[in-house]
Amino acid sequence: MEGNLRQLAETFRTLTGGTLQITDGERSAADQADRLLAKIESGESITRLYRDTAGVRAVLAAHAEGGTRAEVLQRITAAIQSRIDAGYQPISDHIPGYAFDVRAIGMDQASYERLRDLAQRQGATVLFETKPVPHIHIQYPRPRQ
Repeated sequence: MEGNLRQLAETFRTLTGGTLQITDGERSAADQADRLLAKIESGESITRLYRDTAGVRAVLAAHAEGGTRAEVLQRITAAIQSRIDAGYQPISDHIPGYAFDVRAIGMDQASYERLRDLAQRQGATVLFETKPVPHIHIQYPRPRQ
C-alpha cells in the first residue's frame, strides 16, 4: 500500500497544490483495542462500523467482563490478537496496513472530491468519517489469499 499512498499524495499535490496529512495508518492489536474501547465508551456502536461480526462479538465480550479500563483494554487486545494469530482477517484494515486516515479539517470540497476520485481510481474505498474528528478513511483491498 505504501506505493499507492505515495502515488496518491504526489498526484494530489500536483493537481491541487495541497499536501495530505496522514493522521493514522497501520495499527497493532493494542492500538486497535484502544480505539475500539474509546468508541464503546463514547456510546458509539461498533457493530455498525466493522464487518467482522465474530471479531466484534469477541471485543464486546471482553468489554462486558468489566474491570478497570486497563484490564478491559488488555482483554480486548488479547481478543483481537488471538483472532489474528488464529489466521482470521483482522477486525480493521488498519491492522495489516491496508487503510489510513487523512486529516479532513481545512480541506475544501473540491480537494476532497479530487482525493476521493484519485483513491477510487486506485481501487480504494473512501469514507468521510466524523468521529473522533473529521477525517477521510481510505482503504485498499486486501490481496486475495
